[in-house]
Amino acid sequence: MKSRMTWSVRQGMKTLDIARHSCGGSVLVLVLASSFVGFEAGAQLQPAGSEPPLLSGPEIRTGDGGLDTQAAGASMEGSVRASPTLIERSFDGTLIELDVNPAEAALGLLDLTDEEVAATRRVLEARAELVWVIARDHLELFLKLQTARQGGDQDALRPLMREAMPILAQLLRPTMAESLAAELSEANAQSLQRMVDEYRRAVMENRTSGSEHASSGRLSQTRAELRYESGLVLREIARSIAATVEARRDQAESLYEAVGATPEQREQIQAILRQMGATVGLESPSPGRRREVMEKILQVLRPEQRERARAYLRAG
Repeated sequence: MKSRMTWSVRQGMKTLDIARHSCGGSVLVLVLASSFVGFEAGAQLQPAGSEPPLLSGPEIRTGDGGLDTQAAGASMEGSVRASPTLIERSFDGTLIELDVNPAEAALGLLDLTDEEVAATRRVLEARAELVWVIARDHLELFLKLQTARQGGDQDALRPLMREAMPILAQLLRPTMAESLAAELSEANAQSLQRMVDEYRRAVMENRTSGSEHASSGRLSQTRAELRYESGLVLREIARSIAATVEARRDQAESLYEAVGATPEQREQIQAILRQMGATVGLESPSPGRRREVMEKILQVLRPEQRERARAYLRAG
């Protein structure tokens, strides 16, 4: 039996599950540090073009010269099935870059057996777990990298990247594409690698077009490929951090709603959570820290709200 998976959705949910699991499933733990890094979901991603380009297959004429739209559609559909691609362009021809790893996106375009679905899911889950551990253990470094990348500060970025590369090496080799391909049939593995390679070439061509470094030789090409692969890994880490922060923010919002917090109380509680989050990062705080932060939150609430807060935490 064949299956076609929507991996970006499934992996997004898995990342959130890892974030929740890493916090021990505790409602209080999840609300801690809900905005401690000021990290917005997708902060390092560069989505382009909300409107997909129009797709039109070749016109196929009937014997009387009329347009056979059914045959044209069948031809287009057969072409897509025969050669799936990650390449999509906006109306002006600009490449639309993916907001997930190309290997993950390519996997969703393949017809997989049940065995391949199970095997590749294990690969993605194990990688997501590793990404989260790396993000947790080196959070400060990756936040500095995020700031430098977004600000275009190359002087600050270079030493940070030198520090980060030994850490990123765990995710650079094997690449996600290599790990997934190892679990696929030969035909599916070749198709996945073809799509990933095609997309990489398009991205690198798009980024170097018109650059003085566009034709500067083999060494620059090697560096460009390493920069590209490193960028993919940094985006994985960014999404993992963002998923944890988003899960904590969602839980904080649930707490505010459960106790009926006023705007003033929300600000006070947020300040408490930020202070705690600054010390625990992505880690799960100790039971003693949890009690400490809960006592501070309860002091902000009115008596009837305190009862609601305790009931909410017991239910969670």
